[in-house]
Amino acid sequence: QSQWLGLNFGEPAIDLSRQAAVWDIPARRITEPGDLGPALREALDVRGPSLVDVVIDGSYGRHF
Repeated sequence: QSQWLGLNFGEPAIDLSRQAAVWDIPARRITEPGDLGPALREALDVRGPSLVDVVIDGSYGRHF
């Protein structure tokens, strides 16, 4: 049994960056570790809200 009750990091994949676009919030989806730093810098340069959606693999929950 998962300790993350009600939370599924698997399917269906949720693209939060696309949902942010509905609200006109600047967003970026990160799938590669090297893209995280530049994305965070861009997000911090935005005046107002922004979102950085970081995709993790399914092995994350196995570490806890």
